Amino acid sequence: MEFFTIFVASLMTLISPTGTVADQVAQRTIRSQFAEVEALQVRIDNAPVHQFLQGRVDRIRIAGKGLFPLKEIRIDELQIETDPIDVDFRRKGRVKLARPLNVASRVVLTEADLNRALASPTVTNWLRQVGSRVVVGDRNARRAQRFQFLTPKVQFQGDRLRFQISLQEADDPARLDISVETGLAVDNGRQFRLVNPQVWVNGDPVSKEVVETLTNGLPERTNLQKLEKSGILARVLRLQIQPGKLQLETFAQVQSLDFRNKD
Repeated sequence: MEFFTIFVASLMTLISPTGTVADQVAQRTIRSQFAEVEALQVRIDNAPVHQFLQGRVDRIRIAGKGLFPLKEIRIDELQIETDPIDVDFRRKGRVKLARPLNVASRVVLTEADLNRALASPTVTNWLRQVGSRVVVGDRNARRAQRFQFLTPKVQFQGDRLRFQISLQEADDPARLDISVETGLAVDNGRQFRLVNPQVWVNGDPVSKEVVETLTNGLPERTNLQKLEKSGILARVLRLQIQPGKLQLETFAQVQSLDFRNKD
């Protein structure tokens, strides 16, 4: 959510009240939102000059390859396209939307990139925190923090994905090997749902009742409708799992955004 807001704000600042904007300037602005960028193209379709000087452009198109929001996390492909943008500069030092902004995006993540990210300390620590929130009780949560996360790996298998990880508690040589296989669907464009999830621990299947207990809260935790409180209407248009990669297409309408322009 925070990254999306910052990114949309950067789109808005591409439109200057003096009209001094160019595709090259836009590229530098977008690049600054990432730790690293392999390739990036930005195209701004200008409205007539008198409209442009009032803070309006017809469309912004962005196409990127190899984008790193963090140094350990790589997005293989990112495409973004906006509808006309109308920015209000009337309040000195502030930038706000004069009308809702529509943004369509397409993201491609590869299996290889995700596995490199999973091996990084940043993601490992995040997994440990997630694990401590999933377990019940303070004692179990503290115990979860003591586990080492070893060899996490994800595989895209047609329309399903498989996640494997080994857990090892400090000062204990025994390992707990966990495998999860599931399909992934989107309900009403706004909630992610696991399809026929299956879990194995040390090769033994976990009962369906236990799996359901662990996964029942996912639709609510991933409900994009929560963003509407922040003025963002978001929908998933397409989610596709293919061998070696995952593709996600989304639409978002930003109802309002008001911030101070540091420039």
